[in-house]
Amino acid sequence: MQFSKNLEDNLEHLKQTLSLEKNFDVVYRVVHIGGREACLYFIDGFTKDDSLLKILQVFSTIKPEDMPKDAHGFSKQYVPYGEIGLLSNDQDMTVQLLSGVSCLFIDGYDKCITIDCRTYPSRG
Repeated sequence: MQFSKNLEDNLEHLKQTLSLEKNFDVVYRVVHIGGREACLYFIDGFTKDDSLLKILQVFSTIKPEDMPKDAHGFSKQYVPYGEIGLLSNDQDMTVQLLSGVSCLFIDGYDKCITIDCRTYPSRG
């Protein structure tokens, strides 16, 4: 499925696709960014909590009038983390999510913004 600009459509589709009623490994958080509703998906235990917290802190400072017109502009301007991507469909998003990459949807944008803030096991 190609993503919609309507966040609710995307959330409803992903709820079924990812079996969120039964799957406790996929965590999702509904947040507000720049006056818009947004949703962040990630795999429990795969994400660096401190990195995600810093990203969410940046998002909480964005004003509605400062929201870019598209997901590409948003990712360039407001995602202060190295590995970022934009995805248009649920198949690519599911592969990334299950690989441990966090996935962000913002109402009004028809792309999923991927944010790689995975934890890596220590070697020692």
